[in-house]
Amino acid sequence: MSNKDNSRITVVIADDDRSIRETIKKCLENSKYVIKAEASNGMEAITKCKEILPELLLIDIAMPNMDGVAATKIIKHENLAKTVVILTSFSDETNIQKAVQAGAIGYLTKPIVKENVLSTLEICLRRSKEYHLAQKEYKSIEKRLESRKYIDKAKLLIMEQNGISETEAYETIRELSHLKGLSMEEISKYITTEGRS
Repeated sequence: MSNKDNSRITVVIADDDRSIRETIKKCLENSKYVIKAEASNGMEAITKCKEILPELLLIDIAMPNMDGVAATKIIKHENLAKTVVILTSFSDETNIQKAVQAGAIGYLTKPIVKENVLSTLEICLRRSKEYHLAQKEYKSIEKRLESRKYIDKAKLLIMEQNGISETEAYETIRELSHLKGLSMEEISKYITTEGRS
């Protein structure tokens, strides 16, 4: 039972056309997708996403008050929905490109074809998962590179001041790290700051 609950995907649908929302709801019946809220414009979509933080937002490109592209930019910037799929009756590349640039991972075209909905959403969710994993890995690499930059500067300073090898300078930073209970990056920042003063 708990496994089934864990696989449920929370959804917000935003479209100013009620019949489209109803069609999508019917398409998602008896599936792992759980509709948590509906919205009829971009502003309402943002509000609903703030309340629910859904895993999936289905949002129309053309809506009153605020269109889907503008709303998606805000929703993605504020991390209010993990995956955004655009609903569009426009098949031109320009609108799709705008939506993707705003943070959408894919799109469903209108009229909604039931047979396409679940398979498209599965592809979009897989893409989204891969994207988030890549982002996580990128941030981890970026952090390691940033840390390495400080350690390399500190090593150079220790080598110059003490006339020792790179390995010995590295060992000095490592020993200080253990001794002080601080990371090597923190020790390196302290060494380079002191070295400049």
